[in-house]
Amino acid sequence: MDFDNKKGILAPDGIINPQLLWPNKEVIVEQGYGDNLLQTFKGSIDGISMQANGQQADISISARDSLKRALDQTITTSMGNHVITALDTTVEALWIDLATMAGLTIGTVEATGITLSEKLFSWETYGDAFSFLDELVGFETVCDWEGKTHFRKDGRPETIDIAWTF
Repeated sequence: MDFDNKKGILAPDGIINPQLLWPNKEVIVEQGYGDNLLQTFKGSIDGISMQANGQQADISISARDSLKRALDQTITTSMGNHVITALDTTVEALWIDLATMAGLTIGTVEATGITLSEKLFSWETYGDAFSFLDELVGFETVCDWEGKTHFRKDGRPETIDIAWTF
C-alpha cells in the first residue's frame, strides 16, 4: 500500500498530525476490490516501525484485536479502585461487568448456569479475570473481526478422533 507522505505527515512524531499513526489508535482493515470491500479486522495499533529508503519510507504497523484492552489494563472501578468483590452473581453477569469496565464492545454472552457467592479481583488485568472465568466454566473469551468480544462455550471438541495408531 502506498501513501502520499510529503513532509512526513504520517509519521508518529510528525508535526502536522501527530495522532494519525500512534499506539492505541483504532485500526480497521478492509479487503476486496474497488467499492466491494469487506471489513476483516478491527483493533488497535501496538507499534509502528519506520525505515527511510531514499525518497521512500517503509512503515510497518503491528496491531492487536480489541482484546488488547483486556490485556493491557488493570481492573479499575469508576471510583479508581483496583480491588473489586462480586457477591452472588452469575459468571456471565460478572463477565459482562468486567467487559463493560474494560471498554469492550460485547457480542454473544452464553449462559453458564453457575453463580459465584463471592469473587475478589485485586490488581489483576481484565485478561487475567477473563481467563479465570473461562477456566472455571469451560468457556472462552474471543474477539471477532468486527471488534466484538464474546463469552461462549469453548470450541474444542470433547473427544479426539484417533486417525492413526502405531
